[in-house]
Amino acid sequence: MHTVPFLLDKVEAIVFGPKESTVITYTDSTLKRTMDGRIQPLDALVDQAMIVQQAKEEKMPIGMDVIDNYLDNIKKQNNLSLEDVRSIFSSLFRTYQEGIDSLYNNYVESFFKAHKFTNRIAVTEEMISAHYFAHPEYEDSWFEIKAAYVDYVDEKSPEDQKAELEMALQNPAMHDAFDWSDVFRIHSADIAQDKQFIMDVPVGDIYIVAGLDHLELYKMVNMQERRLKTLDECKASIIDKITKEYFDVHAQKYQEAVKENYLVLHP
Repeated sequence: MHTVPFLLDKVEAIVFGPKESTVITYTDSTLKRTMDGRIQPLDALVDQAMIVQQAKEEKMPIGMDVIDNYLDNIKKQNNLSLEDVRSIFSSLFRTYQEGIDSLYNNYVESFFKAHKFTNRIAVTEEMISAHYFAHPEYEDSWFEIKAAYVDYVDEKSPEDQKAELEMALQNPAMHDAFDWSDVFRIHSADIAQDKQFIMDVPVGDIYIVAGLDHLELYKMVNMQERRLKTLDECKASIIDKITKEYFDVHAQKYQEAVKENYLVLHP
């Protein structure tokens, strides 16, 4: 009897830095997953290896105690044991130590880039105002409605019952004679094709639909037309967008500059 050798893994890339090197294997970029279930492609892992090494080179104070504290919080919040954590890492196709290393590398990459770029941009009121007028944001129209249902009676056709009810509802006192649902809000983009009539019902009016088994009543309680959001409403999201744009551009430029200090081999 003889055994047939088979390949368990192979080296895809080696990132050589000023003081250390990082080995990236085939399974690192095709099988192993992050805590949120993502597979990191090879080029992303190479870039991350450079950043992690660069953070060490610049002596950024990021110790493993950060990950220890993170795991302790996760275990407390979710009532997890150490074995549960090991099981989670296993489901991500990682050993316990590989799981810890992955958390550490992702944290270092995020922290390093935030320190380099996000924390250094000062978003001014002028920048916010310029972005607001260049990229106006709108809130879709919405409608607050309540519904009720009236069963058919055998003696009359649905059309006749609908006509009679429409006549009766001309008396506002009749509006309270039904078992109305709670008021619910629906945005124009979410209204089904067969319910488009809702957008034409004035506030306070009731629209009746002859359904298969009963009459459907829809009362318009309140509504708001599509409107331009105010600067104050958009301010937080504008700051986020400007910060992200700055981060993306400068992080990419920095990543390209860092590559000059590293050698990447693909055996």
